[in-house]
Amino acid sequence: MVFLIVTLLAVIYGYFGLDVATSFKGWRAIFRVLSEFWLGVFLFMLIGRHSVSSVLGEVAVVVALGGFVLLPYLAAGDVWLLLLCPVLITGLHKADGAMSRFFSSTPMVYVGKVSYSVYIVHFPVQLVLVQLYARLGVPGAGPLGKALGLVAAMGIAVAAGALLFHFVENPFRKAMAERIAAARD
Repeated sequence: MVFLIVTLLAVIYGYFGLDVATSFKGWRAIFRVLSEFWLGVFLFMLIGRHSVSSVLGEVAVVVALGGFVLLPYLAAGDVWLLLLCPVLITGLHKADGAMSRFFSSTPMVYVGKVSYSVYIVHFPVQLVLVQLYARLGVPGAGPLGKALGLVAAMGIAVAAGALLFHFVENPFRKAMAERIAAARD
């Protein structure tokens, strides 16, 4: 019952426009994070109780990825993007065909390894690009220009994240492992 109530609060939260862009501080941040977490838990429990075929898993991945691309252009609230996350995760778990092979490929596994570093740098990269575009006088582009800008920002964020992973995160991880091993001896 708690899951249902919290999920309804998350949907109301998304419906009334308290989106991620306006909820980084104060009570809105706490409500945003908790509602997103419980919404994910509820949907996982709901989906996890039902058997999903590998074909349906493939379809779920395609639908979720398509939704992630299209929904922001349709001015949909953030809650609809949140609803796609458990669909994507369940689809990837159940998929056994082309999507499974794609996400198990060496480049995608590498992106998974550097994903935390990419997460850390993506927002500063976005801020720098917005400022750069403003200083260069790049006008607001149509859908194609925005899509190309998104692809460029993603590429730069992945490259910066990979550098952070190899030159900061991995060396730090190795140094900490050595210190812990030395302390145990």
